[in-house]
Formats: sequence, C-alpha cells, structure tokens
Amino acid sequence: MILVQLDIRWFPFRFRRSLSGFVFFLALLVSFSTRAQTYFVDLSGQTITLPERTVYIAKVLDVRPQQANIGWVQRGLVNTPTLAELRNGVEADLTTFLQQQLPQRPTDQALLLRVQQLAISEHTGTFAEKAFAEVAFEYLVLRDDGYHVVLSTAETVESSGAEVTAHHPRNIVQALQNSMALLSKVSWDSIAGTPVFTLEQVRSTQPLLSMPAQDYRILHTTPRAGIYRHFAQFQNNMPDTTTVYVVDRKPRTSANWKGTTEVQPYTVDTKTGQRTTLRNVWGFSDGQQLYVLHNRHFFPLERQADGFKFTGFSAADPNTVNAAAVAGGLIGAGIAAAATSGKPTLYVVNMRTGRIVDNHLAPATVDTTQLVIYRRAGGDKDPLTVLVNEEPVGTLRGASYLTIPLATRQETNVCLRGAANHCLTIKPTTAAMYLECSRQPTDSTVPPLTAVTDKVGEFNVKGIRLRQEQDAKKQAN
Repeated sequence: MILVQLDIRWFPFRFRRSLSGFVFFLALLVSFSTRAQTYFVDLSGQTITLPERTVYIAKVLDVRPQQANIGWVQRGLVNTPTLAELRNGVEADLTTFLQQQLPQRPTDQALLLRVQQLAISEHTGTFAEKAFAEVAFEYLVLRDDGYHVVLSTAETVESSGAEVTAHHPRNIVQALQNSMALLSKVSWDSIAGTPVFTLEQVRSTQPLLSMPAQDYRILHTTPRAGIYRHFAQFQNNMPDTTTVYVVDRKPRTSANWKGTTEVQPYTVDTKTGQRTTLRNVWGFSDGQQLYVLHNRHFFPLERQADGFKFTGFSAADPNTVNAAAVAGGLIGAGIAAAATSGKPTLYVVNMRTGRIVDNHLAPATVDTTQLVIYRRAGGDKDPLTVLVNEEPVGTLRGASYLTIPLATRQETNVCLRGAANHCLTIKPTTAAMYLECSRQPTDSTVPPLTAVTDKVGEFNVKGIRLRQEQDAKKQAN
C-alpha cells in the first residue's frame, strides 16, 4: 500500500546524493507509527460448513492469558497499527456465531469450547500484505464425573492480498472450521478412560491436555533425515524418508552473511536423474541439522529452551518501500526494497502452531497522529508549500498528497504558501486526520484548506494514488 507522496526536489541535495541518503530520509519520514481506535472484527457475514457434524457448541470459554484484544491490524492509507477485538468479546461473539451457524439438533453432542489462543496480525511485504489467524482450541464434554477433553487442536490460517484487514473474519472462521472438522474422527466410546477435570480447572488459563514443550518428539530425539512436508511431521520427527534428495551448499559472500552457507536441497528423479528445487515444504533434515524454509531460503534451526529459533533474511521495510514507490515509482520501490531487506533477523518457531514469528513484527508504541494533506487533479497548477508549525514539510501539486507524522496532542498550525497563503489550526487525535487543499486555492469563496472525514479523505487519496500508478505505467511504456 502506497503511503506517502513526496516531492524530493524540496529536500536538501545531501539526501539525494546517494542510495543510502535516499533510503535514510524515507526511513526517517515513515519511522513513526500510530495508535488508532479499536478495530472490531465482525463474524456475522461468515458461514461455516461441517457436513459430517454430530456436535454443537453449547458454550465458549475464553481462557487466553491475555484477553484485552485479539491482536492487531493495519488501518488506512498510513497503515496505522490498531488493536483488534470482537465487539462483544471472544466468549459472547463465538458462542453467538457458532450457535447461529450450527444450531442444536436432537442427536447432537453438546460440547464446551475452550479458547486457549485466538490472535490475528498482519505483515506488510514489498508488494503485498499477509493476514494471520492463530488459534488453539480444546473441546470438552460433560459427563457424570466431570469434564473430559475430546480434542485439542492448534493451527495458523494465512491469507495474502493488496489489503488484508477484511480477511480476518474469514480466516478466523476458516480456522474454526478446520478445527471442528476433526471432531468427526473422535471416538466417543474411548472418552470414559480419559482424565477428568473440574469446572474450576476448565475455567483456568492453564492448558488441560496440551503437550508440554519437552514432549514434542523433535525436541528430544535425533533428527531423522528426510523432508518435513508439514509442521506436524516436524513436531513428531516423522519426515518423508522415501523421497530422494540432494543438498547443494555454497558460502554466502555478502557483508552481513560472511561465514554462513546458502543451502538448497533438490529432489531427484531416480529414473532420469533430473533435479527439482525443493519448495512448498516446512523444512528438512540431513540427519544432523534441521532446516526450515522461510522466504524461499533454507536456514539452520537452533535449539532454545522450549523450541527453535533461527537467523534469516529480513523482509524489506514496507513503510520505506511504500514511500519510495511514490517518490521514485517502481524503480524507487526496488531500490528501497533492496536496501532495507536481507539483513540478519532473529525468528522464532511457534511450537504449537508452526508459525514463524519475527519478534519485531508488532505495532509500535509511539503515540502519534498521521496527518494526510492532499490536492486533487484539476484547477490551479502552481505548487503550494505546506508548513506545519512554520516548518516546511513538502510541496503539493495537482493530484498529490503528503503524509506527516505528528508526535503531539497540542494544537497544530498547518499553512499553505504559494499562490495562496492560508493557515488552519487543528488538534490531533489518535486517528489519522485528512485535510483537503482546494483545487482553486486563490478562489476566495472556497476555503483553501478543509478538514474532511476519514472516509472522504481515504476515497480521494486512493483516487490520487490510482492516477499516479496509471501515469507511472504510461511513463514506463
């Protein structure tokens, strides 16, 4: 998502002398993040399909250690990190949704659903975004002697696109559906011999039957040589040992990676000898070292107390790339992506779900406001300089916009200088603010600068961005 419209000719020459200066400026400009109002995830438009269902959910219990929210999303053109919630809470909204979608039938078995984990998040890459939903559920049945766990599941659902915030309801419901589909395989006759839990235990935040970290087989057995096509195979140290493969290794030579090795496995056709690059797997083992596939490269896993970690390539900084895309088009985006990616970054493997987590992928805590000032196409073509508290921040021409981080809650003066001189005093809030510059700033009957609603501002800026992208394509051709 493109975030910032810049006129780089306004900035001092020292910022334009080199690639490092260009990227450094962009990083400074977009290093501020914003806390905005809560984003509510609505499940009401989703459906769940379980043709082999024999159960219904009588009640949902939220036993997550942290229940204040369900994660975070990125909102608006400025990708504001925003805490997310289910409007009525996890227990109420999931209970309502499941009972509406899967109403009780006379022969259905009533179950209690314990939510141990329900967390959503987003990651912005160079040209696309990803949405994640991580869940861990336990299903319990009430018998005369107490509660019995009939199934425990955990998984991550992932989707991608240009704008993924709207994907979260679908991802959460998909995770629910995947989990509940496994209930069709439960042997109800064997439940009598399973551990019994009291209501107090069921309401606690402690896992009932979740496997302790040390009990994952991969943590206490020698890795078997083979290919881990799915995370469950990795957890249980049960790789595909029938596929023939070879591994090529060559030293990395870039400054940040000297002393490390690029590892690339290939599957081998035993009849023709043809080699095929190994892709679409979780990882592999050569019998001594475990490797994980991440961002199209294999990296050696390192054991830590309760799981694994590894050092991999960082993704391109999305804010810098987005700013560069407007400042320098696709070439600028490519330069910024190359300059901000590929750095050594620590990742951790979630041993419950298999998701690979960059510990830095979390909303920033700086409490700032993003001010977006735009000028639509048409009208006067003379440039207007924008000043914030008497400091120049950029120039607006037709069909352009600026994004300015404001780390203050005090009244702020925004002024135009050029064909028309005008100032407007605003008071920043926690949400992004939009100001529209008149297409005829010298027309005394029209305010040169006007505050507009988020919906109006986002709509108009999207139109400007689309126009810029079309113009860039014409220039490229």
